[in-house]
Amino acid sequence: MFLFCVLMLLFGGYFIIMGIYYLIAKNPRVANLYANTNRLTEADIIDKKAYNSICGKIFILWGTLNSLIGIVSNFMGDYFIFVLILIPITNIIMMAMYNTKATKYIRREKDC
Repeated sequence: MFLFCVLMLLFGGYFIIMGIYYLIAKNPRVANLYANTNRLTEADIIDKKAYNSICGKIFILWGTLNSLIGIVSNFMGDYFIFVLILIPITNIIMMAMYNTKATKYIRREKDC
């Protein structure tokens, strides 16, 4: 249990640091959360600053939720299986947030 807690805290910390980078960096690369086989390039983004800001906030929220799952799992004991159910749920929530908030800044084929 403790090892899982530490791994989730490290995983969450990575996402938080990545989110802070996208929020405060002067000229960051495009945050690539594009859930498709195509690679997202800077030419595909309509407003790079707004897109990276949204992605940074999503990364911070995602990292915070993963860290909370890690901390709570350390105290769950026999109910650890419920924590394993929470992980895919948080991933679904974060990808849904990305699809609703960040994709409006991605240029589609018909926009070209």
